[in-house]
Amino acid sequence: MATVHIGLTYPDLIAHVTPGDLAERAERWGFHTLWVTDHALKPRLDPLVVLAAVSQRTRHLRLGTGVLAVPYRTPYLTAKAAASVDVLSGGRVTLGLGIGDLFDEFAALELDRRVRGRLSDERLEIIRRLLTEDRVSFHGRLHRVTDLRLLPRPVQQPHIPLWVGGHWAGGFVEPVLRRVARFADVFFPTWTPVEGYRVAQAAIRRHARTEGRDPDAIGWGRRSGPMSGTARPRGAARGPWPCRSASGSPRWTSRRAPRWVPPPTASRRWSATSRSASPSST
Repeated sequence: MATVHIGLTYPDLIAHVTPGDLAERAERWGFHTLWVTDHALKPRLDPLVVLAAVSQRTRHLRLGTGVLAVPYRTPYLTAKAAASVDVLSGGRVTLGLGIGDLFDEFAALELDRRVRGRLSDERLEIIRRLLTEDRVSFHGRLHRVTDLRLLPRPVQQPHIPLWVGGHWAGGFVEPVLRRVARFADVFFPTWTPVEGYRVAQAAIRRHARTEGRDPDAIGWGRRSGPMSGTARPRGAARGPWPCRSASGSPRWTSRRAPRWVPPPTASRRWSATSRSASPSST
């Protein structure tokens, strides 16, 4: 049976708890990862700045972006920031990446949302190569770089883990599944029903073989909303405590826990849930 690692997402509560304070508690409580989200126009702190700050307040907690919108930053700046936080944290970064989907944010950043898929594919290739190769040259339709070198190098080798997201809208379009098969260490979509996940998993494995990758090298992630059937104690704060869990690679699952559930209780409940509802077909 795979080990379940439980992480939490930093909520939009800067007026009530700082990222560093929450991260220290999370590490003390035994959580595995602190995740941060990426929305340019929402009143949230920059995700990579948050992780850099949290890296100095923790020793073991992994630090993840869930997920970073690839079109919002040049590939070099994304790789540079991720590598820098990896150095500061002693090798604890998980780089979750997606193509983004909010019209207003693309407009505010003067980006063409219609080409975000092609743009992201080229940037994902450049990012991965910058994190693994000493010098990178790339000549695509939208990007041209020559003899580009990333320094300092990330601590984690062969590279920082890349978790690639996807948006469930009654299914996943083929470009999303091919993107995961080509670049992802872990598939990390938005909430997805189990049967829909099984279909996506089979397609990703098929595309991975076409790309010359070992399908078994790809981990399987999943995010979902608060679990049902949990009673809230009288007087407890309302609203979810956003959490994500991961069972040992190559099968990963994700859950959100209610704020009022103490971590040990939540751990036992999530472990049972992930065993019964794992999307893996193996």
